[in-house]
Amino acid sequence: MKTKISNTLIILLAAVGVILGFSVICQGYSKILPNSPCTPALPYAAEADHLSGAACVQMVLNSCPSLTNRHYNSQTDIYARIQGHNIEPTIWFSDPRGIKDTLMDPILLPCGNWSVHAHTNKTQVLGDMLYYMKIMNYLTPVNIGSSEHWVIVMGYHTDVEPLNTTTTLTLMNIFIYDPLPGNPAALMISGATWLTDSNYWGVPYTNPASTNWNNKYIAVIEPPTMSIGIRAPKLMREGPILPLAELKKRFQQWQRELRTTEVAGPLEILNKPQPIGDPILVDAGRYKYYIVPFENRQIVAIFNAYDGSFEEIGYFNQAMPFIVDRDAIQKRVSEALKAFRVKSVKFAAAEFKYFEDLATNGRYSPAWKVNAAVTDVAGKKLQLTFGVSSAGKILQGLETLRVTEIIKRKPQRYIIKQRQ
Repeated sequence: MKTKISNTLIILLAAVGVILGFSVICQGYSKILPNSPCTPALPYAAEADHLSGAACVQMVLNSCPSLTNRHYNSQTDIYARIQGHNIEPTIWFSDPRGIKDTLMDPILLPCGNWSVHAHTNKTQVLGDMLYYMKIMNYLTPVNIGSSEHWVIVMGYHTDVEPLNTTTTLTLMNIFIYDPLPGNPAALMISGATWLTDSNYWGVPYTNPASTNWNNKYIAVIEPPTMSIGIRAPKLMREGPILPLAELKKRFQQWQRELRTTEVAGPLEILNKPQPIGDPILVDAGRYKYYIVPFENRQIVAIFNAYDGSFEEIGYFNQAMPFIVDRDAIQKRVSEALKAFRVKSVKFAAAEFKYFEDLATNGRYSPAWKVNAAVTDVAGKKLQLTFGVSSAGKILQGLETLRVTEIIKRKPQRYIIKQRQ
């Protein structure tokens, strides 16, 4: 069965260079692509869930290092070519071979030479990918997470330059475009987060039905004939929680470091000190982390709860409210239940944390689970668990209730009809 992923739309986080404009935050080497703006400007959102692979190919073709070879193709045309090249069409919308062969399809006027680089060793794939991007200046399609989820890697920060004489380097940050509808269009992610978080390369692609890529980390590149070892700063996942006051100090230090570089695009406001809301400690089950919402609520950062280090930052197309008051969430549930004409509702436990089954935007979207005893319109007693987003949207629980509809039969007479 093909995997589909759908989330709520996030747009344009600042990146590096002439397009979005981040520069080096750490000392070392920075590579940000493309080297000159594209027309239309990147990134491109997939027009449907199944077109994320096509959107990645679309971005590559229109960001060729040779400006005269750039061209813009529709996602539907690209997807048709991918479908013709797929070797696992019953498992993938766009499998790695389909993307690679489409990038080299003469009908689409290819730019560069490509091959699938997949291996169970994530650092081997990553080292080759960084070197390839340095010498060839191509954006790189990669698969992230355990399912089919294509994104474009467009840049990185490392402690040293990836040369043919480099044996080991440290990945400090990586920049990606995520074209999937509803996902972050651009993210800056720390190397430690990239290599350990299950939303990125903390886990390989997993599908036992796939004989070619199961349990592998996948990038579509032109592999170099050399290998670079990759390391990343340690990502703390246990120990004492950093007090809120200390976390704010670490965040302010990170902001100062960020302002020593040129920042453009939506995040250019970070060139000056920006007020933030109160950081929110979120329980992710195996560990905890801090969400740091900026005052305008469109920029949200994630920081490590144990050592205060930066993990990732996202720019949203609208304000991101974080309701952490249990009474306010219960009030939202009560308001939603009015439409079902329930006779009574009594709330029990309510828990705010990162639930994977309720996450619409990864760790940026912690949620509430609220237990309640409900008596429905027919008098039936139900024990329900409601999933509520941090913005107060009901995500789960209402589907178990019966809907009522009012049908007008005669003047001044109404019959309530129950419908499952």
